[in-house]
Amino acid sequence: MQKSRLSANDPIADFRHSTYTGKMDRSTTLTLLASFVLTACNASGDYFSVANANDDVESAEVHICDKVIKLPKRAERFSKHIDIDCEGSGKLEVVMEDDTEVTCIIGYVTPGASQHWGYEIKEGECQSDGIAI
Repeated sequence: MQKSRLSANDPIADFRHSTYTGKMDRSTTLTLLASFVLTACNASGDYFSVANANDDVESAEVHICDKVIKLPKRAERFSKHIDIDCEGSGKLEVVMEDDTEVTCIIGYVTPGASQHWGYEIKEGECQSDGIAI
């Protein structure tokens, strides 16, 4: 068995002479707090949205990674950040007020890419809305 090289007089082994008080200074505390807040506020994942400017969209669902995720209505669009845990493509199914369905193609997704997939329905067709976030 190997013998320890630290002696009782070694400042690394002798915590009695340490200036560490177990407390963080104010700037360290504020920096850590700001980091936690920014991390919590930063939405992760891909952002999916369907514009609803004419108020004629009834519902919208994302079909991706063998999951179906309903997009909640927010102001004039249905939208949600979704964590992507697969690679591949999918679709966005939109149901209009007159019960017609419009399908939007979701291109290639991959974990960690944080892409924006924004669409709007014009004359029964799905089009990219060109909004970048």
